[in-house]
Formats: sequence, structure tokens, C-alpha cells
Amino acid sequence: MERAPSNRQNTKGEQAQTRDQSLIEKFLFDFETATPEERQTRLQQFTDALGVKLNYTRSSETEHREMRHKLNTEPGLVISNHPSVLDPAIIFQALDRTDVLALVHERGVPIFDRVIGAEHAVPPPTNRQELQAMMERGKKHITNGGLFLIFPSGADEILRGEPVHFKSGFRLFVAEANPETMVYSFYINPDAGKALPLAANTRIAPKDVVMIAPNIYVRRQRDLEVRVNEEYTQAREWQQAASAAHGIHAQNEALTKHYLSRVGSG
Repeated sequence: MERAPSNRQNTKGEQAQTRDQSLIEKFLFDFETATPEERQTRLQQFTDALGVKLNYTRSSETEHREMRHKLNTEPGLVISNHPSVLDPAIIFQALDRTDVLALVHERGVPIFDRVIGAEHAVPPPTNRQELQAMMERGKKHITNGGLFLIFPSGADEILRGEPVHFKSGFRLFVAEANPETMVYSFYINPDAGKALPLAANTRIAPKDVVMIAPNIYVRRQRDLEVRVNEEYTQAREWQQAASAAHGIHAQNEALTKHYLSRVGSG
């Protein structure tokens, strides 16, 4: 007969759950009560608590400062690969603005709805009608001066461990964009996805993971350095990259290759 776990073991596990949940709740409370100027610091404290150190690479301080100024003042589109569940928190540390609309696949993780604001979090489309509605909302948001964040490969990198490969949403969106619209790219080192896997339906969290939502855990790190590359571009060059290919698959592939050639090294 299998022995039941002792009450002492359960108590220790429950204490670990309570401690980790308290960490997240404190972060959320601090974040929601922070001023817009304090929010980047709060996000940094959150990733620090998980043992994740972000390294935003740059060719020069001046060039990086100019790119970030454009990122935080111009309307446009922000794209990124999506190797880990923490990617929205990584990207939002670079955003010093509140007019952000985000296509977020982690809608079941309360942190991101509360970080972004539920009204600014767009669920991924499940059919063509929803895709068209998402595109119209995004275009309107950019026209009104805002920033629209999408992950062109969806959640495939997280769920299936696949390399980044753009789906049709980005291709359709950029094809209709004003050629001068900003397209700001982030590239998060895919090793982050290997080091920060999700574990679901774990009744008692081991000591090396942190609960970020009910029954969802992320492994706590020891000074994991995550490299993040950035590049400022305009829609024109993406339109040109797609137009050189023929057919939906070929155009998606061309956009993926263009993205990796622009920002995917390192």
C-alpha cells in the first residue's frame, strides 16, 4: 500500500505555496499602486525575484537611447519571439508608456492581465473573423498614436519548443500598414524558454519554483542572464521582404528570415 504523505510534509509544501503566492500578490499590489514611472522598476523587481537578469544588448549607448526614444514616443507595432512565459514582463520593462495594446497568449496567467490592464490585453484569434477584428483594433490603436505588441509565432515556441516561425497575422498586418509605421523588434534568447518552463497542476510547489498563478509555476533561477536584442525599423522594409516571395508560406518564411537577420543574432 502506498504511504500517504505526512502532515508535516503537507504543511511545509503549503507554507512554500503561501510564501510564493505572497511574493506574487505583493508584486501585483505594488505594481497596481505604482505610478507609471515606477512600473518598469516594479517589473525589474519581479524578474529579479525569479533570479532572471536581463541584458538588453546595444551597439552603442547613443544608438540605443535613440531607438528607445522612438519606441516610447512613436505609434507603431512591436514584435518579438516568444520562448518563455515571462516574455511580456521582459518587453514591458523597455516600455515607458501606457498606451500599449498587447496580443497576449498567457490570458490564463492573472499577472499579465493586471500588468497590462485587462482592457489592453487582446486574446489570440481563433478564427478568421476574430483575426480580422484583431487587425482592425490594432490598426485603429496605432492610428490613434498607440503601440501594438504581437508575438508573430504565437505560443508555438512555448507549447511545442519550436523555433520562431511567423504565422500569417503579422504578414497581413504589415501588408496594410503605412510604409513609415514603426516596427520595433525584440529578440529574446531562446535559452530563456528552456530555463523557464511552466509546470501546471502541481499540488505542492517544489522549493525551486515560484507560483505565478493558481497551479502554474515557473522555475526559480540563480542569476540566469537573458540576452535581449532590439532593432528599430519601418514597415516598408518588411513589405519589401514579403513582396519578394510568392505564396503565403513563402512570404511568412521570408518575414521570419528577415526578422532573424535583423535582430536574431547573439
